Amino acid sequence: GVMEVSPVSSRKGSIHEIEIEYEGALSSVERVGQKKYFYAGTVSGWLDKHQTAVTTLAAIVLIVVISAIVAGLYIHANGNDDTFDDEDCWPFSCPSSFYSDATSAYDDDFYWEHYNNDDLTGNSQWAFRLPSPTNRNLHAISHFVSELSDDHFVAVGDDSTILVSVNGTNWRLLPPIQPHVDLVSVSFSVNTFYVGTSTGECFQSDDLHHWTTGVHSFASGIASSDTISVGVEDNTVWLRDISLNWIRVVIRDADRILDLTYGNGVFALIGTTHLEKQPDAQYAAVWISENGISWDSFLISNTILQNNNQLQISLARTFEGHGIFLAFADRLYTSGTGENWLPVAESPWLESAAPTSLSCAVDGYCVALSQGGGQTVVSQTSDYGLTWSSKVVGQVFNAIADNDEATFTGVGSKGNVIQGIASDEIRRIYWKQVAPKFGEEISSLIFADSTFVASSEKYATFQSIDGIEWDRSDSPSLSFVAHGNGKFVGSFSNALSLNLYVSPDTEDWTVVESFEGFYKIAQLIFDGHQFVLTGRTCDNCEGFDDDDDESDEKYESVLFTSADGEEWDSRDTSGTNSYFVDFDWDSINSCYYAVGADGSMYNADTIGTWTELYVQEDVNCISVAVNQRNGLAMAVFEDVSTGRTVIATSNNCGAHWTTIPCTCSTCGPIDTISYHYQQDVFYMGGSEIIRTTDGSSLEWASTEPVSLDSMTTLSLGNNALLILSEAAIVSASLDSISFHETC
Repeated sequence: GVMEVSPVSSRKGSIHEIEIEYEGALSSVERVGQKKYFYAGTVSGWLDKHQTAVTTLAAIVLIVVISAIVAGLYIHANGNDDTFDDEDCWPFSCPSSFYSDATSAYDDDFYWEHYNNDDLTGNSQWAFRLPSPTNRNLHAISHFVSELSDDHFVAVGDDSTILVSVNGTNWRLLPPIQPHVDLVSVSFSVNTFYVGTSTGECFQSDDLHHWTTGVHSFASGIASSDTISVGVEDNTVWLRDISLNWIRVVIRDADRILDLTYGNGVFALIGTTHLEKQPDAQYAAVWISENGISWDSFLISNTILQNNNQLQISLARTFEGHGIFLAFADRLYTSGTGENWLPVAESPWLESAAPTSLSCAVDGYCVALSQGGGQTVVSQTSDYGLTWSSKVVGQVFNAIADNDEATFTGVGSKGNVIQGIASDEIRRIYWKQVAPKFGEEISSLIFADSTFVASSEKYATFQSIDGIEWDRSDSPSLSFVAHGNGKFVGSFSNALSLNLYVSPDTEDWTVVESFEGFYKIAQLIFDGHQFVLTGRTCDNCEGFDDDDDESDEKYESVLFTSADGEEWDSRDTSGTNSYFVDFDWDSINSCYYAVGADGSMYNADTIGTWTELYVQEDVNCISVAVNQRNGLAMAVFEDVSTGRTVIATSNNCGAHWTTIPCTCSTCGPIDTISYHYQQDVFYMGGSEIIRTTDGSSLEWASTEPVSLDSMTTLSLGNNALLILSEAAIVSASLDSISFHETC
């Protein structure tokens, strides 16, 4: 016979007590859809004859059913003859026939909250301010507990970015290991941090501040017991015992080792191996060891591996030091000991759609990241990997780590950090974005009306008095913003049109002009007496390339000027070979300077009559600025053959130039130059900052702990120096910056 039983909700913890009267033996339990059925046998008299056995069997089945309900599992007891080791199976590694199909993912299993955290970096020192704590790509994250501190997260990324956090929410930027190197891995063992770079260099430190060149990066991770650590890098296994020396361990039947974990008293490595009869075929295998020296191998599956580059293993802990192993090898598998592996009924990933990072915490919570189409899929489980829910997120996240409890932290592109906290009440992970603060990319930066103003093409502008604390205002999408004659002017261009806006306060914007066509604007400034906009446009083109060879582009130079920001005039660029990327006005000598995209330089007494200037053979002009006190123009050039920087000055509208070769490494490359009227000083920026009054004496300053490859804009005001670099703003107080003689 068949009896219907109401569905049981394990999330709410409710279990219905039922009484069943039947004749015959209980033969199977099955869930169909959302209803559960008990099937009874019909052998007359069997119950009376075997009452004791049936009672025992019924008790066992009842325990199994209740345990499965509490764990949220679907159980089949189909009366088959499958046998398995209880230690390897129950409750999470049973044969696939023991489970029903896993449920698919639903977006409502995820809760996302955008959260702005406080910047913990010292206010006077160099730090990312917008966004904060960084906008650099983050590639790896690790959780650690050392003798010197409580548990922390540490994340690493491009431009030698190192971030540290106590709780995964508030992050602090640390000094770079070396400027301009990309960090791609970080591991920790016995009070030592190991970092690897994209070029294969290795560094180590015991405090995240003082680094030495190392031998190991352990890019594939480190796992530790109470007495020893095992690390993996470049398919090689290393053992570190109480002597603190790393010893290489040879595993002869391993072709590749890609990941590792520790739990249930053993180290578990995952990688690939081959069979003697099939030397070219790769199989997924796990190697188990209690001491890190002697290793036993076990095949995860007897199926040839299709994706041998993305293998992951982690331990979903039931209690301290113990749990269920999860492994991905073309699909998801589980094991209680690491020896016998059984596939999850419905893996959330198959073959090429592999997780790039897998992390498990206590009580069955695991999180995995997988990539596709420039986006990341975040998958999570609360039942030791049996069922998963997934969500596509807009950013790219590269790595995930947990704090051995129930907090997950993921890092990704443009400084994005997310945090997930498990909730036992709803058996889900609650997610929020914790960094960066104000994640919009910054398109331009100015200091005007005693305030720093930054624009973004993400429909926001930002205002700050000190360059540290910023307020956000909704605005049109703006590529550039300028200020003059008591108003702000903004511009935005795309393949359809060029739009120009005005605002009295950066909050209320009005469109004042719109030009149809494909425009790409290079600069919008107020030169002291008028607004100037430069760039290029084309009627029949699909786009612009960004190289220096303009011969293949059918474009026209754009030069617009306006006295009030509302009425705009198109100005003549006859006599020029390229569109302008930099522009300045000499108010003392009443002349104009312009820099072309091809490295040419021009001057004009009146806009429209341009003359190309000669400074030196085989140099390209980068940028120009004018001292508005005495009319001294200073331009920076790049030597085409050597790549070195050449500085040149002129006090007669460019008729004659004095070159100042710079032989110091801090002199180049230079990306921009600006003049600060109050200080009567020129500031130049590239990978570092240079300042000078007239070019005869140069001083330089570093931006550590921030590592910058280039600078777009330097802006000074209110005793602060702000840098726009790669769509982010970095700042420090002028009092905290130490300038040194260049040579």
